Amino acid sequence: MAQAADARFMPHRRGRWERRSSVARYTRFVGIAKLLLLTLAAGLVVLLVVWSQINLDETRLRIGITDFAPEDVASLNMVNPRFEGIDHQNRPFSITADLASQVDEQGRIIGLTQPRADVTLADGAWVALMADAGRYDRETERLELEGSVSLFHDRGFELHTSRAEIDLKEGIASGDDEVRGHGPAGELVGEGFRVTGEGDRLILTGRSRVVLYPNDGDRSGRGAGG
Repeated sequence: MAQAADARFMPHRRGRWERRSSVARYTRFVGIAKLLLLTLAAGLVVLLVVWSQINLDETRLRIGITDFAPEDVASLNMVNPRFEGIDHQNRPFSITADLASQVDEQGRIIGLTQPRADVTLADGAWVALMADAGRYDRETERLELEGSVSLFHDRGFELHTSRAEIDLKEGIASGDDEVRGHGPAGELVGEGFRVTGEGDRLILTGRSRVVLYPNDGDRSGRGAGG
């Protein structure tokens, strides 16, 4: 009978032991959590003390371009940039490129990869320019192009050379390398060129040759050299 009674009371003893074990585990968890919270609080206090000793001058929280090395300046790039402005007669022009890179420390000169420029002329016509590379001076609004430089007029005339300079404010373009062009009126070759008179006058410099087409469209024409 005693063994039967012990067997009857064993589940109750096991249940009490499990409850005591659960209470002990919970007590240890609470103790560890308190210790972690105290450690975190102490760390925050130390951080605040250290931070208060740092004198942050707001006037120094800016990027100083003059502190960059030349290789760092060259790495300041912009993909698909667009620059817009107006000339001295309030006519708009725009410059786009595949990539723009800051050349100088002041950010005045911008190197351009595959630049393209659109300029509106006095009579409302437009001229488009493109090249392999270029440099844009944002202060003087001068654009230097090099590589395969092409100039297209909306009347069907175009020029091709290897180097050109465009004054976007004055609407003047020039180049001292060989230039070739053609359009509805004829073909031309020169050692250099100047575009003046608000973009409606082309002057060839150095030794040059012009072939004019007759009105009947026969391109045998006549040639003129200089």
